[in-house]
Amino acid sequence: MGKIDELIKELCPNGVKFEELKNKNLFKFYYGKGNKIPEDIGGIYDVYGANGVVSHINEYNCEDVIIIGHIGAVGMVNRCKKKCFVTYNGTIAEVVDKSKINTQYLYYVLTTLNLPSYKKGSQPFLSVSDFEKICIPVPPMEVQNEIVRILDNFTELSAKLSAELSAELKSRQKEYEYYRDKLLTFKELKEEN
Repeated sequence: MGKIDELIKELCPNGVKFEELKNKNLFKFYYGKGNKIPEDIGGIYDVYGANGVVSHINEYNCEDVIIIGHIGAVGMVNRCKKKCFVTYNGTIAEVVDKSKINTQYLYYVLTTLNLPSYKKGSQPFLSVSDFEKICIPVPPMEVQNEIVRILDNFTELSAKLSAELSAELKSRQKEYEYYRDKLLTFKELKEEN
């Protein structure tokens, strides 16, 4: 964290500025489209619902966005860096001014918020207007970019380690089954008269 501390000390010695998510010059929050999940036709665009990719079609309604579950998996945060289609179950968060906000930085910040605590109603629901109550830290772009670089590296390393551990676990499971079967397989005793 040394480099980030140095950047903050140099670029914002009086502290980091906070911005409200309702600031339309920086952020745009809106609902996806369609009341039902489109049938998966194996299309080229991912379809996001409240909890991630649910289908694939040949139509998109946004690009380089963050998707937040607002019905069902309330508060679940996903990221799509390419073109995609978001259903009504997802709230789309877009960065309006990319010279001031790194979209990946916003994604990481949103994952740290306890978004389910903003839900209301008997059926869990997170409204677009609920985001207007939230303020987030917005350090200078150099700081945001460094934070993103570090967190992306950790994410990549974590995924790699997870894959390696999964492969190792499968290998150990096969080894365990082999020895279990070998150790617990006995020949039946034949009685001699």
